[in-house]
Amino acid sequence: MYDRVITIYSGGKIFQATGARSGWVIGPEKYIKYVKSVYQITCFCQFSVVEGAVGKSLNDISQESNTYLLDYAKNMIEKRNLLLK
Repeated sequence: MYDRVITIYSGGKIFQATGARSGWVIGPEKYIKYVKSVYQITCFCQFSVVEGAVGKSLNDISQESNTYLLDYAKNMIEKRNLLLK
């Protein structure tokens, strides 16, 4: 299935900074070329400070000892369960 899946990420959503508007796409090269064609007409200005902050943050959370994403997922599950009640 991985050969047909495109995953879209948002640094603003992951780091709870929705105004950051920094994202990326991961997937098979044969599909990424289509994403690039859309990007050509939808791109917007990106501040280098935001790029640097997202890059550093991604590096930090990729460390084995960092539990940010696990804590984030747990928090979202708790909020979902609260809404379901």
